[in-house]
Amino acid sequence: MRPEIQHEARAEMLNIIGDVDKGTTTAEFPFPTNDEQSRMIYVTAIIKETMRLYPSVPAMPMRELMEPVMLSNGLRLPKGGIVASDVYAVQTAREYWGDDAAEFKPERWLANEDKVRAMNPSAHDYKWGPFGGGQRVCLGQSFSIIEQRVILSMLLLRYDWTVTGNRAALAGVPDTTPSENLLHSTGIEIKLNRRN
Repeated sequence: MRPEIQHEARAEMLNIIGDVDKGTTTAEFPFPTNDEQSRMIYVTAIIKETMRLYPSVPAMPMRELMEPVMLSNGLRLPKGGIVASDVYAVQTAREYWGDDAAEFKPERWLANEDKVRAMNPSAHDYKWGPFGGGQRVCLGQSFSIIEQRVILSMLLLRYDWTVTGNRAALAGVPDTTPSENLLHSTGIEIKLNRRN
Protein backbone atom coordinates (compact mmCIF):
# COMPACT_ATOMS: atom_id res chain seq x y z
CA MET A 1 0.00 0.00 0.00
CA ARG A 2 2.47 2.68 1.12
CA PRO A 3 5.81 0.86 1.47
CA GLU A 4 7.71 4.14 1.75
CA ILE A 5 5.84 5.00 4.97
CA GLN A 6 6.53 1.55 6.42
CA HIS A 7 10.19 1.92 5.42
CA GLU A 8 10.52 5.32 7.12
CA ALA A 9 8.78 4.09 10.28
CA ARG A 10 11.09 1.04 10.39
CA ALA A 11 14.14 3.26 9.95
CA GLU A 12 12.98 5.27 12.97
CA MET A 13 12.62 2.05 15.01
CA LEU A 14 16.06 0.81 13.97
CA ASN A 15 17.54 4.17 14.98
CA ILE A 16 15.78 4.21 18.38
CA ILE A 17 15.77 0.53 19.42
CA GLY A 18 18.25 -1.15 17.08
CA ASP A 19 17.73 -4.24 14.96
CA VAL A 20 16.57 -7.56 16.35
CA ASP A 21 18.11 -10.85 15.25
CA LYS A 22 15.79 -13.07 13.23
CA GLY A 23 16.24 -15.88 15.76
CA THR A 24 15.05 -13.78 18.72
CA THR A 25 12.25 -15.63 20.48
CA THR A 26 9.04 -13.96 21.50
CA ALA A 27 10.09 -14.17 25.15
CA GLU A 28 13.41 -12.44 24.37
CA PHE A 29 11.96 -9.81 22.05
CA PRO A 30 12.70 -6.32 23.44
CA PHE A 31 9.91 -4.03 24.51
CA PRO A 32 10.59 -0.34 23.92
CA THR A 33 11.37 1.56 27.11
CA ASN A 34 9.29 4.57 28.09
CA ASP A 35 12.06 6.85 26.83
CA GLU A 36 12.26 4.99 23.51
CA GLN A 37 8.51 5.02 22.86
CA SER A 38 8.33 8.74 23.65
CA ARG A 39 10.95 9.40 20.91
CA MET A 40 8.86 7.70 18.20
CA ILE A 41 8.00 10.88 16.30
CA TYR A 42 7.18 9.46 12.87
CA VAL A 43 5.34 6.43 14.29
CA THR A 44 3.22 8.79 16.40
CA ALA A 45 2.45 10.83 13.27
CA ILE A 46 1.32 7.61 11.54
CA ILE A 47 -0.92 6.76 14.50
CA LYS A 48 -2.49 10.24 14.51
CA GLU A 49 -3.08 10.22 10.75
CA THR A 50 -4.61 6.73 10.95
CA MET A 51 -6.92 7.89 13.74
CA ARG A 52 -7.84 10.97 11.71
CA LEU A 53 -8.92 8.98 8.66
CA TYR A 54 -10.21 5.89 10.46
CA PRO A 55 -11.43 6.92 13.93
CA SER A 56 -12.61 3.99 16.02
CA VAL A 57 -15.39 6.23 17.38
CA PRO A 58 -16.57 8.22 14.34
CA ALA A 59 -19.26 10.13 16.23
CA MET A 60 -19.50 11.34 19.80
CA PRO A 61 -22.62 10.41 21.79
CA MET A 62 -25.53 12.84 21.70
CA ARG A 63 -25.83 15.36 24.51
CA GLU A 64 -28.70 17.51 25.72
CA LEU A 65 -27.96 21.23 26.08
CA MET A 66 -28.45 22.39 29.65
CA GLU A 67 -28.66 26.04 28.59
CA PRO A 68 -29.03 27.96 25.30
CA VAL A 69 -25.85 28.23 23.20
CA MET A 70 -24.84 30.52 20.37
CA LEU A 71 -22.35 29.07 17.90
CA SER A 72 -19.57 31.14 16.35
CA ASN A 73 -21.58 31.44 13.11
CA GLY A 74 -24.52 33.03 14.95
CA LEU A 75 -26.72 29.92 15.05
CA ARG A 76 -28.66 29.71 18.32
CA LEU A 77 -29.31 26.35 19.92
CA PRO A 78 -32.08 26.19 22.54
CA LYS A 79 -31.88 24.67 26.01
CA GLY A 80 -32.91 21.01 25.76
CA GLY A 81 -31.65 20.72 22.20
CA ILE A 82 -29.78 17.54 21.27
CA VAL A 83 -26.31 17.91 19.77
CA ALA A 84 -23.69 15.46 18.54
CA SER A 85 -20.26 15.71 16.96
CA ASP A 86 -19.48 13.81 13.77
CA VAL A 87 -15.78 13.17 14.36
CA TYR A 88 -15.27 11.44 11.01
CA ALA A 89 -16.80 14.32 9.03
CA VAL A 90 -14.72 16.95 10.86
CA GLN A 91 -11.50 14.96 10.59
CA THR A 92 -11.88 14.49 6.83
CA ALA A 93 -13.32 17.92 5.91
CA ARG A 94 -11.43 19.68 3.12
CA GLU A 95 -12.22 23.07 4.64
CA TYR A 96 -10.11 22.13 7.69
CA TRP A 97 -7.49 19.79 6.24
CA GLY A 98 -7.07 21.12 2.69
CA ASP A 99 -7.47 19.52 -0.71
CA ASP A 100 -5.48 16.50 0.42
CA ALA A 101 -7.85 15.73 3.32
CA ALA A 102 -8.62 12.25 2.01
CA GLU A 103 -4.93 11.36 1.59
CA PHE A 104 -2.90 9.47 4.19
CA LYS A 105 -0.09 11.91 5.00
CA PRO A 106 1.63 11.39 8.36
CA GLU A 107 3.85 14.40 7.59
CA ARG A 108 0.95 16.74 8.36
CA TRP A 109 1.54 15.95 12.06
CA LEU A 110 5.24 16.73 12.16
CA ALA A 111 6.09 20.04 13.81
CA ASN A 112 9.77 19.46 13.01
CA GLU A 113 12.20 16.53 12.95
CA ASP A 114 12.25 16.24 16.73
CA LYS A 115 8.61 16.79 17.60
CA VAL A 116 5.14 15.63 16.66
CA ARG A 117 2.28 18.10 16.98
CA ALA A 118 0.35 18.02 20.26
CA MET A 119 -2.20 15.25 20.82
CA ASN A 120 -4.91 17.27 22.55
CA PRO A 121 -7.89 18.28 20.39
CA SER A 122 -7.79 21.92 21.51
CA ALA A 123 -4.32 22.21 19.93
CA HIS A 124 -6.05 21.62 16.58
CA ASP A 125 -9.18 23.72 17.18
CA TYR A 126 -11.06 20.44 17.77
CA LYS A 127 -10.53 19.37 14.16
CA TRP A 128 -8.89 16.18 15.49
CA GLY A 129 -10.72 14.49 18.31
CA PRO A 130 -10.75 10.68 18.19
CA PHE A 131 -10.52 10.63 22.01
CA GLY A 132 -13.06 13.41 22.54
CA GLY A 133 -11.93 16.55 24.27
CA GLY A 134 -12.36 18.93 27.15
CA GLN A 135 -13.92 17.56 30.33
CA ARG A 136 -14.99 14.37 28.57
CA VAL A 137 -11.65 13.45 26.99
CA CYS A 138 -10.94 9.72 27.07
CA LEU A 139 -8.98 8.80 30.18
CA GLY A 140 -7.19 6.08 28.21
CA GLN A 141 -5.78 8.40 25.52
CA SER A 142 -2.17 8.32 26.70
CA PHE A 143 -2.28 4.59 27.42
CA SER A 144 -3.73 3.93 23.97
CA ILE A 145 -1.03 5.93 22.18
CA ILE A 146 1.75 4.23 24.17
CA GLU A 147 0.29 0.78 23.43
CA GLN A 148 -0.02 1.59 19.74
CA ARG A 149 3.61 2.76 19.62
CA VAL A 150 4.81 -0.40 21.40
CA ILE A 151 2.86 -2.81 19.18
CA LEU A 152 3.71 -0.99 15.96
CA SER A 153 7.41 -0.80 16.86
CA MET A 154 7.53 -4.53 17.60
CA LEU A 155 5.78 -5.35 14.32
CA LEU A 156 8.12 -3.06 12.37
CA LEU A 157 11.20 -4.71 13.87
CA ARG A 158 9.95 -8.26 13.24
CA TYR A 159 8.03 -8.09 9.94
CA ASP A 160 7.56 -6.51 6.53
CA TRP A 161 3.91 -6.56 5.55
CA THR A 162 1.65 -5.93 2.61
CA VAL A 163 -2.11 -5.76 2.22
CA THR A 164 -3.34 -8.55 -0.07
CA GLY A 165 -6.63 -9.65 -1.56
CA ASN A 166 -9.00 -6.87 -0.54
CA ARG A 167 -9.48 -4.37 -3.38
CA ALA A 168 -10.90 -1.63 -1.15
CA ALA A 169 -8.04 -1.94 1.34
CA LEU A 170 -5.49 -2.00 -1.48
CA ALA A 171 -7.01 1.25 -2.74
CA GLY A 172 -6.51 2.74 0.74
CA VAL A 173 -10.19 2.74 1.69
CA PRO A 174 -10.91 -0.47 3.64
CA ASP A 175 -14.44 -1.78 3.93
CA THR A 176 -16.01 -0.94 7.26
CA THR A 177 -18.92 -2.13 9.32
CA PRO A 178 -20.58 0.84 11.02
CA SER A 179 -22.43 0.63 14.28
CA GLU A 180 -23.96 3.28 16.51
CA ASN A 181 -20.66 4.64 17.84
CA LEU A 182 -17.87 2.39 16.50
CA LEU A 183 -16.30 1.84 13.09
CA HIS A 184 -14.74 -1.56 12.34
CA SER A 185 -12.59 -2.35 9.32
CA THR A 186 -13.53 -5.65 7.71
CA GLY A 187 -12.00 -8.03 5.21
CA ILE A 188 -8.44 -6.70 5.36
CA GLU A 189 -5.90 -9.40 4.58
CA ILE A 190 -2.28 -8.80 5.52
CA LYS A 191 0.72 -10.87 4.52
CA LEU A 192 3.52 -10.79 7.11
CA ASN A 193 7.07 -11.68 6.11
CA ARG A 194 9.73 -12.20 8.77
CA ARG A 195 12.57 -9.70 8.34
CA ASN A 196 16.28 -10.56 7.91
